Amino acid sequence: MALMDRWRERGLPTIPVSVNFSRLTLFAPSTPAAVLAIQSRYPLVSPGLLEIEITESSMGGDSQSLSEVLERFREFGMKFSLDDIGVGYANISIFTNVKFDSVKLDRSLIAQLPGNPKGQMLVRDLVSICHTCGMICVAEGVENKAQIAALTQAGCGYGQGYYFDRPLSTEDFEEKYLRPAVSG
Repeated sequence: MALMDRWRERGLPTIPVSVNFSRLTLFAPSTPAAVLAIQSRYPLVSPGLLEIEITESSMGGDSQSLSEVLERFREFGMKFSLDDIGVGYANISIFTNVKFDSVKLDRSLIAQLPGNPKGQMLVRDLVSICHTCGMICVAEGVENKAQIAALTQAGCGYGQGYYFDRPLSTEDFEEKYLRPAVSG
């Protein structure tokens, strides 16, 4: 939130930022209070700009406990993303029983997508479920135009990966993506 507050102070757009939480952090009794304390230090930054990414493989199978924990955080205006859907652990129960704001399709689903009809059907269906349930669906590991075309065909309008850019320092990100929005 400190970074978003600096952007705000400098007149740059404040955009959503995602942070990864482990199961240990997410379920720690002190975490909601710690998050609230951080938010109170930056009252001019909307809590809705902070999204917590939860890796599916780190959750275990108890969707009821997870839902209860997420609802405590939602009281603070936070959003949640289910990360790595499609990776080995894939717990459909978590996906279907817990409310998320966004879902990230693992790169393993995207890598061979253009030449994989079953993969295309799966991605199309996951995207459709997300849209129907009011979730944003993001494809991870997008590296080429053929993947973009397959994702577009499947209705997935969001992607991240080397096709768009390599990891950037904060300064390079600001220069490339935030400053043009201010001057443009």
